[in-house]
Amino acid sequence: MFFVEPPPSPYDLHFNVGDVPVRVHWTFWLMTLLLGAGADGDPARVLLWTVAEFACILVHELGHVAAFRYYGMNAHVVLHSFGGLAIPTSGRWGGRGRSRETWLADVVISLAGPVAGFAFAAVIFLGLALGGRAPHLHFDLVSSVPIFVEWEPFNANNVNRLLQYMQFINIFWGLVNLLPIIPLDGGQVARAVAAKVYPADGLRLSLILSVVAAVGMAAFCFLRWEEVFAAIFFAYMAYQSYQMLQQVSGGGFGGRGW
Repeated sequence: MFFVEPPPSPYDLHFNVGDVPVRVHWTFWLMTLLLGAGADGDPARVLLWTVAEFACILVHELGHVAAFRYYGMNAHVVLHSFGGLAIPTSGRWGGRGRSRETWLADVVISLAGPVAGFAFAAVIFLGLALGGRAPHLHFDLVSSVPIFVEWEPFNANNVNRLLQYMQFINIFWGLVNLLPIIPLDGGQVARAVAAKVYPADGLRLSLILSVVAAVGMAAFCFLRWEEVFAAIFFAYMAYQSYQMLQQVSGGGFGGRGW
């Protein structure tokens, strides 16, 4: 499964960001390189993509860690395969008595990652604006590049590419992460809210929404963007949600098989 912490390996990279332990599993580098080589395989582009993805996903996960700590929980970060995980650990960190045992806490923790990414994008925007390069954000959801940022380019092409990659990951991937698809952050928010509104049936309803949204995204990626890899990725998430739905409801959407 893509969204379960992988077991440690001798090839993992370990370091700390402040007092937050970070482990980078070898599959993170593998998948990042494969994604970066998808266009033309140019070594410089692949390296820049790797740097951008590493930095942006790490910031995203540290956002989750900050939210866990707000609720008094330690957490560590694992980067692997298609992204990362912020994993809470036992023990208090100093949450001033705030309880994590509420639906709102789950929502805050889930949203903290995308918010951290958007804040990172805003810092880059501000830096460009202060440098007199007035960035402009463009949306074209039917294009193969649905979100992009333009500014007066630097003389160094690699700097422009790195910033473009970072803005794409922070903004576009951040928005995708807010889709109500489990286990994306938006799916966790949908599950928490549904459980609050419909205590007896919230999990099942959130899983139904997850299946529908994931199937829709898989179809959109394949038919509109012609992105086979992304379509397979969303189709896999739909399959995962459907499996969970069968376990919860006794089979299928209505509990009677499908």
